[in-house]
Amino acid sequence: MLHSRVRRLPGRWAAVTALVVSGVMAGLPGCAPAQAGGGGPKLFPTRDAQVDYTATAGGRENHIRVYYQAGGRHLRVEARGQNSYLLIDLPARRMQVVMDQTKAVMDMPFDPDHMRSFLLSDTAHYTRGGTETVAGVPCTDWTVTVDQGSGRDCVTADGLILRAVAASDTGGPSGMIVATAVSYDTPPADMFAVPDGYRTLSVPAPRAAAPK
Repeated sequence: MLHSRVRRLPGRWAAVTALVVSGVMAGLPGCAPAQAGGGGPKLFPTRDAQVDYTATAGGRENHIRVYYQAGGRHLRVEARGQNSYLLIDLPARRMQVVMDQTKAVMDMPFDPDHMRSFLLSDTAHYTRGGTETVAGVPCTDWTVTVDQGSGRDCVTADGLILRAVAASDTGGPSGMIVATAVSYDTPPADMFAVPDGYRTLSVPAPRAAAPK
């Protein structure tokens, strides 16, 4: 399971990735249409973008920057104060932790069914709400219902999530992300690739449970 691998990630990435994986968003699709059925929001950003988020869950706050490649198939996730970053390749179903200080990378399988991140799900039910402005960009509020629960997302016309709130069992918020800055500058293509010369580290397999 991806969650067991997360606990072996270096430094604060274990906490940051756990926030992303366990998360505050609707489930990430492995391969989905460009727009949800029934007139829902676009599921993938249709433009290159860079979004700064404040993410809060379980009493912990992180400042995260996400670079989106148009079409939403590749993401780069950076956390403030880290010398490493995540690269997510959706078509290949791979996630890599790139550590610049040691010029190393940890490569592991990526299961979209266990990822709740910064894109929408093709299996969710969407109910349109009103419009708002977040980080200076207009977005539409959607109530999102999935098997695991419900939440509210504010999504731009070009598919960027600017705010997402996951509901707890009691109906209150259990976690949220809010965009604080949005840029539509095109990032260099090499931002989504591991630099040349980095060595690949193996991810230890989870220990077998002790017999009872």
